[in-house]
Amino acid sequence: MKITIEYDGATDVVQLSAVEVQALENDLLDPADWVKKAIAGKVSKCTKRMARAETQRLLADPDVDTMPADNDGLVASAVAVPNYKNRVARDAAEAS
Repeated sequence: MKITIEYDGATDVVQLSAVEVQALENDLLDPADWVKKAIAGKVSKCTKRMARAETQRLLADPDVDTMPADNDGLVASAVAVPNYKNRVARDAAEAS
């Protein structure tokens, strides 16, 4: 089984061996569907966590009059902040 993930112009490929697929098939009805749902679940949790943090940041800012009404808008608002750092940047800053 080959899983291809494309993002920001990059492509990552995860290759599972036949034995690994057999192990998944022992427990799962549809391994490919499980992978899709696992990724969707992780994206949902990260989005909700980021939206909650951005809501709190916006509510605490006395200069903010309006805020996005949905999670996509809240995520866009969070990454638009000039000092925003994603996980890689936060870890790099912490390590230095």
